[in-house]
Amino acid sequence: MSPVMRIWAIFAACAALLFALRGAWPVALACFFLSPAPAWVFARAPAERASAASSWLRAIAAALAIAAALYLIVVAAGGIPPVHEWRGALSLPGR
Repeated sequence: MSPVMRIWAIFAACAALLFALRGAWPVALACFFLSPAPAWVFARAPAERASAASSWLRAIAAALAIAAALYLIVVAAGGIPPVHEWRGALSLPGR
């Protein structure tokens, strides 16, 4: 794990701890999981940390790309209909 990634992981873990102590759990979880901190914390050996951190960040990038694609699909489809229209949209046409 490079020194920049290690510093980023330590800073993110400390910031997540501070957010959790203040009661901001969603921010703390986002700060922890959107960084290389899980790989730094849970990897057993230093040799595993580099590959774990890079694969973790690739997984985060893939998840963000999927979320962006889903957002674009929803926008291209005209958005999500209001809640009162969901029953008609989800019901079968024969009923």
